[in-house]
Amino acid sequence: MQYQHLLEEADDEEDPDVRLAKVTAFAVAVYSTMERSKKPFNPILGETFELKMNDGSTYLAEQVCHHPPIGAGHVQTSKFTYDITSAVTTKFMGNWVDVFPVGRTRITLHRTGEVFNIVPPSSRVNNLIIGRIWVDTFGAMKVLNLTTGAAAELDFKACGSIMSYNRYE
Repeated sequence: MQYQHLLEEADDEEDPDVRLAKVTAFAVAVYSTMERSKKPFNPILGETFELKMNDGSTYLAEQVCHHPPIGAGHVQTSKFTYDITSAVTTKFMGNWVDVFPVGRTRITLHRTGEVFNIVPPSSRVNNLIIGRIWVDTFGAMKVLNLTTGAAAELDFKACGSIMSYNRYE
């Protein structure tokens, strides 16, 4: 929710293409902070997280299943409603793990009533056992306006296996 202002701006926007672009910018913004140096937060079943938003509303997230890990989140503001079910499948490959998202993210803009669905790209967590951990995101991210049928697709390039070639493209 760090970039919630993009959803607020999208709700105020008259041009449907700019609305789609702002929702897409919100969807991709989370990847600006993908680097991590420590183990991620792993809540216990039923544990919740609450965040007070800029406008006073509350974002609420909960761990709804531990194995496999599934989280759910919801916020409703005066401008938008955001719902996420965060679920993944994984493939362990020794020193890395591939993460394939299977959950859904849905955003509703209140003024227009438009509903957007976000399908995130896959990720690979490298150097799980040896070396500095880093995350590579690759594949297509799709943002679909379920109301109008308009869509945006971003292609994340995978790093090359030699010296992280093409990293951040």
